Amino acid sequence: MKSTFKVKSLFILALFSCLCFTSKNAYSQRKTELTNATIYTTSSNKKELQKAVEVLQQEAQKRSNILWKTTSRLDKKNKPQIIVALENDKKSLPDAILEKTNKLEKIGDEGFYVTVYPELNKVLVLAKTKRGALYGVGYLLRKMEISDNRIVAAHAIETSSTPTYEIRGHQLGYRPKTNSYDAWSVAQFDQYIRDLAVFGANSIEIMPPRTDDDFTSKHMQLAAIEMMAEQSRICKEYDMDVWMWYPNMASNYTHPDTIQKEIEERHEVFSKLPRLDQLFVPGGDPGDLEPKILFEWMEKEAAILKQYHPNAKVWVSPQVFRPTTEWLDSFYSQINKKPEWLGGVVFGPWIKTPLEDMRKIVRKDIPIRRYP
Repeated sequence: MKSTFKVKSLFILALFSCLCFTSKNAYSQRKTELTNATIYTTSSNKKELQKAVEVLQQEAQKRSNILWKTTSRLDKKNKPQIIVALENDKKSLPDAILEKTNKLEKIGDEGFYVTVYPELNKVLVLAKTKRGALYGVGYLLRKMEISDNRIVAAHAIETSSTPTYEIRGHQLGYRPKTNSYDAWSVAQFDQYIRDLAVFGANSIEIMPPRTDDDFTSKHMQLAAIEMMAEQSRICKEYDMDVWMWYPNMASNYTHPDTIQKEIEERHEVFSKLPRLDQLFVPGGDPGDLEPKILFEWMEKEAAILKQYHPNAKVWVSPQVFRPTTEWLDSFYSQINKKPEWLGGVVFGPWIKTPLEDMRKIVRKDIPIRRYP
């Protein structure tokens, strides 16, 4: 009897577990039909959310042949609708639409909520900022099931997400050395930058024309300086930070003629860019300046930068192939003076100071960025 009881008990337990799993799985497999959905944005945020909505419409249409229309009215009759909103305007949304987000983990500045309300036929993308809204739209695009002439979303979609890292970027150098980007069109850069943004990137690093062994390539569809400006414009539209990697290519930064030529080039480059948030000057690879000369030059460079991009900062790395102890001591001494124009220090290739040691040497209020 005991043996039979144990077998029956285990059988009932297994059956119960199976039923629970099936029930939960069945719920997750149920879908909210979005084929005929409209997109609603809260009235005060329409301009802020325009790019996120555009991405949602265009990327869904590419894969389904369905173009969702936008509407100025929140549907109250259980018609399918995707709501894209910012937190500062969520008071205009009914409590029923916010119910799930209130139970989820709170989001940070670039975070988002994405929740499906099957009983209302609604999907909510809610964020603190327009950048977060773009990430939320990207998450929704990845989670929806999109096929020819049909789009659905699983009932189980219910998430809050905030990026872990402050800088999430990618360098896109329009130059022959890459063997790829130099053949790209403006449209290809736009799509690639969009794809990076949809997956959570928040910055793109570009570079000025004179940074390669060859100035140009037979594959280039635009002059390098023109494409650099286009990359900056595209990033501005997606609200992505623009970094520029700008090495010191001249041979003598103490000679007046050299300095004047470099200053003129910086004016030309910085003035072309619709957006520039951070300038990264490698201390070497290429470039080989003593720290005192390097920092004196960067102060001049920062003054030019500020004329065109008042809030931009300058970052620098000790990327020297064979630095002496004196060179490194002088570099970190200059860094720890924390000039007004300094954004931070970059840890990259050829740096002889381990990252953990660099963090101990550099003032705690000066950030360090990785440059893999």
